[in-house]
Amino acid sequence: MASPTQLRALLKQDRRDLVAQFRALAPAREPVAIQHWSLRRIALSLLVLALAVVAVLVLVHNWTVVA
Repeated sequence: MASPTQLRALLKQDRRDLVAQFRALAPAREPVAIQHWSLRRIALSLLVLALAVVAVLVLVHNWTVVA
């Protein structure tokens, strides 16, 4: 929670748990999952990794041919 310094100091002096009170007023909701791993995501990650390895090998090969 972002707040100016003076307001933050006043909130610390207040004994009430205002954040908990505001959360109690909010409607119930399902928690949001940050990341869902799936077969598609794993396959795409492996594809990107394989392409990166191929790119590095091509770069190294071209570097050694020129040198």
